[in-house]
Amino acid sequence: MRSMPGGCEVSVLVATRDRAASLASTLESLAAARTAGLDWELLVVDNGSSDETPAVLARFADRLPLVALVEPRAGKNRALNRALERARGRLLVFTDDDVAVAPGWLAAFAAAAERWPSAGGFGGPIEPAFPPGTPAWIAAPDFVLASEAFGRQPQREEGPTDALPFGANLALRAALFEGLRFDEAVGPAAGASYAQGSEWALLTGLRARGVAFVHVPDAAVVHRILPHQVEVDWLLGRAERIGRGSARIKRKHVPKSPLGWLGLYARLFAAHLRARRARSLAEPARFRIAHRVRYWQGYIDEARRMRGG
Repeated sequence: MRSMPGGCEVSVLVATRDRAASLASTLESLAAARTAGLDWELLVVDNGSSDETPAVLARFADRLPLVALVEPRAGKNRALNRALERARGRLLVFTDDDVAVAPGWLAAFAAAAERWPSAGGFGGPIEPAFPPGTPAWIAAPDFVLASEAFGRQPQREEGPTDALPFGANLALRAALFEGLRFDEAVGPAAGASYAQGSEWALLTGLRARGVAFVHVPDAAVVHRILPHQVEVDWLLGRAERIGRGSARIKRKHVPKSPLGWLGLYARLFAAHLRARRARSLAEPARFRIAHRVRYWQGYIDEARRMRGG
């Protein structure tokens, strides 16, 4: 995908569904960003919302270079693919409807793309903002799902990195999307159970093709965590969705023989066994073990779905 005629420097892409209040906060942070001298556009795709999302977009239409789009089929990746059809920027910057961007966020990505012409992808820090009452062990940086559940990406020096960015704070050169789109079988959709990894499948594929990634410390966002997202049941559901996503992304590891399935079920059985033995442990340790049970259960369920079983 090349920039469309009349292209611009940067396109920001956001998919949203039924998060009108959160979206408004995100748009407020974008409206306050320092973008003087930057030729940019903001594409927001309403992915079938039934709340006040259209009214929120209308409210910001004269404050932002906003292009409001609609993708009624549920699925974040479907929405992002809809935005890709209209994006005009040479650099495509992705974020979510539950973040607040730093004032220099967009300018930092644009400048880094100039400084690192051989890099194709860029990412920045993501700092979770937890609701009051969050258990300390869940809010801790070493929590087992700190990245996968909250998107936590620590700040470090600018430069090449082997760590792939997360979708809440990601920039990719538009040229990478020639003949390429997000996998619509992966990522958030209607319903609680889906294969997680909205951008992970695409990024792992790009890295396998030799695309280099750069960490940009000044391109920072804050991720607003909702109260239900720090509940153990929700986090265990997240672990299951991660397992489903892993099966989708690691297609070559989905069993093709009875022996392969036996290996997967052995992993699940071992995880259940450890969980039964862990009942006397402290909650953080119990969770770490329980999340592996749900991960392997999700992996097996998605693998069976992929094999038609």
